Amino acid sequence: MDWNTLFTNWRQGCAAPSARGAHAINVSISTMDPFFALVRFYDSKMAAPVSNNWGLFSDPRFDAMIREARNTFEPAARDAALAKLHAAGVDEALFIWIAHDVSPRAMSPRVKGFVQPQSWFVDLRLPSIQ
Repeated sequence: MDWNTLFTNWRQGCAAPSARGAHAINVSISTMDPFFALVRFYDSKMAAPVSNNWGLFSDPRFDAMIREARNTFEPAARDAALAKLHAAGVDEALFIWIAHDVSPRAMSPRVKGFVQPQSWFVDLRLPSIQ
């Protein structure tokens, strides 16, 4: 589908008819700061269609960690609060990082069939490990 349709469906959330029962969405995201990397996906107040919490994730523990990070202004303490939030998201496996599309490489000689992408598309049907 085209980019704008993908983003429109993303903003509508998993409960929208456009999701067609999907349990996940694959979209390129910008993770340049804590809001774009974590908060908009983990905060229950950011559930679709308000923001990008596509899966309608809601957990009071995460909301409390987000409040702590947002209300902590000393840099080291804020970094610690954000690290705690990040670790909780990793523990809950809220994201599945399929690809890091900045020139992925297959480095092991055991990897066969990997085709170096000429764009952002990597065909993951072809590689195997022997």
